Amino acid sequence: MGKVRVVPLPWTTIYGFGTQAQSIVAGPWLAAGAIQRVRVTWEFRTSSDPTELQVAPGYQTADQEDDPGSDTTLGSQTSSEGMKYPTAWTDVSSNTEGKQLFRPVWRVSNAAANTLTAGRVGGVMEIEEV
Repeated sequence: MGKVRVVPLPWTTIYGFGTQAQSIVAGPWLAAGAIQRVRVTWEFRTSSDPTELQVAPGYQTADQEDDPGSDTTLGSQTSSEGMKYPTAWTDVSSNTEGKQLFRPVWRVSNAAANTLTAGRVGGVMEIEEV
């Protein structure tokens, strides 16, 4: 196992509108070159109908801060409240290879297409580097 860095994902208010997942920035841009694997411990609370707002941790990679690439979801979105503990590390090296930047995001959507829902999410991302 390589060096592990812990990145806090501060409590954030999230909103979901529409069934297409959107990304909400959860942490700072980090150098991507050495990142191999990640895992996230997080908590989700909703103030809306708990079956509608769906969230999962994820990440973006980029070569420039103002031009993030595609978003990747870690695991599956969930609408169930409470703590979420990782069971394994997720290998992200194929997405970070050749990229300059990496940042954590929350992937948020709504099961009800035209309803605005809100909640709170926070946690930590552990990043293994070589």
